[in-house]
Amino acid sequence: MDSIRVTLFVFLALISSVVSAGTAENLYTSEQLVPQQHGQPTLKQVRQGLSDVLVKVAGSRSVLAKPVVLERSRDAKRMLQQFGYRAARKAISSGSGSDQVAYILKLDFDERAVNDLLAMAGERPLGSVRPSVVVWLAAQQQGGRDYVSPDSYIYDKVVAAADKRGLPLRQPLLDLTDQRALPLSDLWGLFDGSVQRASERYAPDAILAGRLLQTSSGRWQMEWQLLDGDKQERFTTRGSLNGQIPNVMEKVADQLFAALQGSGFTYRLEGLTVKVGNVNSLSDYIDIVDYLKTIPAVTAVHTASMSENMLELTIELNGNLEQFENALALQPRLIPSQATSDDLVGMTLNYYWQR
Repeated sequence: MDSIRVTLFVFLALISSVVSAGTAENLYTSEQLVPQQHGQPTLKQVRQGLSDVLVKVAGSRSVLAKPVVLERSRDAKRMLQQFGYRAARKAISSGSGSDQVAYILKLDFDERAVNDLLAMAGERPLGSVRPSVVVWLAAQQQGGRDYVSPDSYIYDKVVAAADKRGLPLRQPLLDLTDQRALPLSDLWGLFDGSVQRASERYAPDAILAGRLLQTSSGRWQMEWQLLDGDKQERFTTRGSLNGQIPNVMEKVADQLFAALQGSGFTYRLEGLTVKVGNVNSLSDYIDIVDYLKTIPAVTAVHTASMSENMLELTIELNGNLEQFENALALQPRLIPSQATSDDLVGMTLNYYWQR
């Protein structure tokens, strides 16, 4: 029994050490808080839902300014696949000055129709595999200072804002392990060393830490630290939680998604080879090929050869090469093994498959 426990512990440790990129879910779904149920959602509600979905799928708000998107939004209901209502655990203004129980309107849009609209606008889906962020918060209000728990009303706003952008969020457990690695005083001081050490447990692509101070007027002063690879940024926001937390998460999403988006032009690259070493099983092969097919810029994956644990693939790429390499970097088991080579035949990217 002890050996089983040890084996399980090691297995879980290995899994936690390679977790990195996250998977964005419900990209083609929008949810809105509404005061009442209608037989059919209004055109205004459907248009807002379509806008939300386009931003999530494309990874950028700039898509909403595209002329074809503005024009096709007139027929937003044509892209609606299904809708439904459910009761919300909060109140909303009825418009007459009183509050009433709210409902959540869920709108599901047709994936192909949304992708076709993006294509007409010269955009492509960002993909569901995206950079992840862990968010650490400490708040001081009414004289008390403490960690902000993931089940608090403050953290709920972080979760909602991240979901609005399709940003994978890792929520800290705030158990004794976290609190030893990141004492409250260190989090309040935004000490980057402690924040980074505590975050290693969650293996995110980026880290956001914030200290939130509520003033006597009820407004908030917020200091933030964003750690993204070797880039570090500190900034301040002031105002209400409802206004500032979504703005901060928008900023984080824009920065993390920028590396996955094209540079304004696309090209068809042929002769691109990806070599992956340490591929020893059919399962390895399937995992690698399936992941490559999820990258939006990839139009086709062809197996060139498989020998001596080396898998060689030929990739048809319709997009930006840097965008493709940044997408590969989100798969933590694909480790760059050699410098990129370029010859008369084409370009070769070399990787090692980590188990």
